[in-house]
Amino acid sequence: MLVRDRSKPKRDYKGRPTEAAGVECPCRPCWHPHDCGHIRPGGVGGWVTRMECATRFNNGCPDPMPEPQHDFGKARVFCRRCGVPRQAPEGGEHGGTQRQRG
Repeated sequence: MLVRDRSKPKRDYKGRPTEAAGVECPCRPCWHPHDCGHIRPGGVGGWVTRMECATRFNNGCPDPMPEPQHDFGKARVFCRRCGVPRQAPEGGEHGGTQRQRG
């Protein structure tokens, strides 16, 4: 799955779309985007860029997967790095206690 750190521009090395295990990977402490590309056979055409998470490429993903450290800030609805939506608090968006009218 291709994901990227949305807090960085796409032209930035660490902001490029990168092959990873899941959508929350840019927020995990094991995240390490790296160009694992290669030179084309015979050298014709030069370097092939292939961005992958270096942790996953070298050793596979950690088991169990580390908890993501999302960046929601104060009023963000979506994580700044990976784009997942903020979870509603337990009991709904009103904190679990609602007054009855009537």
